[in-house]
Amino acid sequence: MLKSTVITHFFNEEYLLPFWLKHHVMRFDDGILIDYKSTDSSRKIIEELAPKWKVVPASTDQFDAAKLDQFIMQLEGNIAGVKIALTVTEFLIGDPKEVSNSLVIPSIDLINMAEDAKFDEKLPFHDQRFFGYGYLESLPERPSPQGRLLHTSVANYSTGRHFDIVSGGPILIYRVTNCLVNENMIERKLQIQTKIPESDIAKNFGWQHHNWGKGLTRADVLAQQDRDRALSTNLSTVVNSALLRERVARSIAQNQEVGILDIRHLVTERDVLLSERDVLLSERDVLLSERDVLLSERDKTLAQNLQIKTSLSWRITAPVRSIAQILKKISRKI
Repeated sequence: MLKSTVITHFFNEEYLLPFWLKHHVMRFDDGILIDYKSTDSSRKIIEELAPKWKVVPASTDQFDAAKLDQFIMQLEGNIAGVKIALTVTEFLIGDPKEVSNSLVIPSIDLINMAEDAKFDEKLPFHDQRFFGYGYLESLPERPSPQGRLLHTSVANYSTGRHFDIVSGGPILIYRVTNCLVNENMIERKLQIQTKIPESDIAKNFGWQHHNWGKGLTRADVLAQQDRDRALSTNLSTVVNSALLRERVARSIAQNQEVGILDIRHLVTERDVLLSERDVLLSERDVLLSERDVLLSERDKTLAQNLQIKTSLSWRITAPVRSIAQILKKISRKI
């Protein structure tokens, strides 16, 4: 079976790292964490929660996007098996070893709603926050659905390591970038801009972290939260479905019995998907039929035009049409 490795980078992430490490240590065999000279307890947390994972110093002092991508590609060149590069705000649900070649994993964003209960730091985000926006939703700051690449070969990353996606799959990533459950999440979001080099700011790389070079403020962050809340829908079904598939896959891999309730949920989910497929196929048939009608009408129109242009009356009136065109051009100039 393939070995699985996750890569991330961090600077002073002592609040979010415990959530991220606890979540991924049970899903990946190995991890590589790139440290941008953290001054808090981030390294100590890694030693406690992922003692076998490797911490490497960043190649630069700041979050230079292009150099980070190159560094990650360099690291991946020495990693066998399946691998993926995530940020510390991204949480993968599923078994990465299910992928034998490459797969773009869709991302959803969880949002902290005004009516949500107080956040419990002993529980993961996905057990407490259920609203957000899905991977197929286009937003002003995310014009096309994007995901991360889970792969076995060395990827050729463009800046930011984002990949367009068109559908879901057996694995899901949820992001908590804008899930402002408390002041700690607000502060960690604000600190990122201090590590972005001026050259990246000039190119608008990571604009969401520095507000297009104007500097990100607490008021900006809270205003974004309000916009996010207005766009959010309940994503609990999407997350629970991913957790269910992960649980069943893990039971099968460990030769354990799959629970009857899990089987029933999977069967129900399958039936829903099959029903949705039938609807889509029916809609496709209607569209194909309409296309055939339009093509037929087009062919008739082309045939009529050809008949007109080859007729005797069309040839006789050709000089009149030419004079009309000349007079039309003259009238425009006047």
